[in-house]
This record gives sequence, structure tokens and C-alpha cells, in this order.
Amino acid sequence: MVALAGPATNLVLAIVGILVMLMYAKVMGGTPNDIFTNTTDLMIGFWLNFSFLNIALAVFNLIPIAPLDGYRLIKIRWHTGAEWMERNSRFGIIFVIALVYIASPIFTHISTSIFTILFTIIGQVFY
Repeated sequence: MVALAGPATNLVLAIVGILVMLMYAKVMGGTPNDIFTNTTDLMIGFWLNFSFLNIALAVFNLIPIAPLDGYRLIKIRWHTGAEWMERNSRFGIIFVIALVYIASPIFTHISTSIFTILFTIIGQVFY
């Protein structure tokens, strides 16, 4: 449960950011579609980036490499894989750095997809 606390907190913060962004748009007389067309509004830009970054952090933190929380989740469920990871944990940070440079478009795509899903669901409930 401790390993899930970080990613869960990031997702809750992203949901709060989306809610604040939608409430701000509603108070200003807009619709959820206006959020993506009004890129000059600093308040919308802040909460949009805040939500997106929290989702990206949650996705990144679930990678099953030694210093991240995804590793702890793998350790609980897959004991043989966890033993191999434990033996090679000293290389974990190298894999994390390589993933940041190589797989960042993949993380961006996953984070954008999750953001779109959350925004659509919360937007439909809120409006």
C-alpha cells in the first residue's frame, strides 16, 4: 500500500487540478472545449500543466525499476523477477536515466491519454 501512495497521490492531485480548471472555466463563462482553445489564460495553463505533470509522475513512478515504486509492486507479486531485479538493482538508476531520454515520447503519449480520459469523465460529470 505504501508503494501505491505516491502514484495515487499524483492521480488525486491531477483530478483536483482538472476540477479546479473546469470550475474556473465555468465561472468565466466557458465550456470544457474553451480550455484547450484559450491557451493565453495563465490560470488554465497552470492547472493544465499541473494536472498533466502529476499524471506523468504517476506513470513514471510505476515503472518496475529498482528505485521507483513499480519495483516494490513487482517485488510483492513476482518473486523470481524480484530476485533478478534485486541482484541487478545497482544498474536501476542507469535504466531510469536511459528511459527518460529514450522513452519520453511513450510516457508523453500515455500521460496524454490518461489526461484525456480523466478530463472527459470529469468534464461530463461536472458539466
